[in-house]
Amino acid sequence: VEDNARKVLADHAGAAHRAAGDAFSVRNLVVDRDGSATVRFDRTYKGLPAYGGDVVVHLKKDGTYASLATGAQTSPTVSTEPELPASRAAKVSRAAFEGRVDSVSASHLAVRMQGSDAALVWETVVS
Repeated sequence: VEDNARKVLADHAGAAHRAAGDAFSVRNLVVDRDGSATVRFDRTYKGLPAYGGDVVVHLKKDGTYASLATGAQTSPTVSTEPELPASRAAKVSRAAFEGRVDSVSASHLAVRMQGSDAALVWETVVS
């Protein structure tokens, strides 16, 4: 099933808004009673998580293409060189948090894909 879903992902690269540097890993795979299947893929771009770029492939019971869905309306072709350092991202996140701050995680680069926009972002967890 996974191999068939990966073939669909390759054959329908345009619908998935694939780009050079993309990689996909299976998040979960469900085979229904009728034999049809749904495979959810998480996306990375040049090794960075691409939030909003996940892809869902639906297969017919014979393993062939039924449909493909993604929330992304663009490819994640962004520079992976940040304009701001990680330390600045942590400070901005801390300042934007309303309430008591107990901790601020280390910042990690990621790609945010939302609608027709893709951007390099710092991911920081403030708690």
